[in-house]
Amino acid sequence: MSNTSKGRDNQGGSKDWMQQIINSDMRTQLEELTGEGETDWLLPLKKDDYSEYQLNQEPISKHFGFDGNTFSQWWPF
Repeated sequence: MSNTSKGRDNQGGSKDWMQQIINSDMRTQLEELTGEGETDWLLPLKKDDYSEYQLNQEPISKHFGFDGNTFSQWWPF
């Protein structure tokens, strides 16, 4: 799977763990352990079929308020 794929990863690696943590009660425990408070997770969310995006794709660029072409000169696509 590429890091911008959709769907659940059940391989037991870091992508699998992040999907489990972010979409469960473990997220709250992680936030408490880091002491940073509640985090606004954009991805990989179960409700979005665990989608992940590059910075220039709409869900990310729109959230941060920049044009998707902002990184076209230096981001390796």
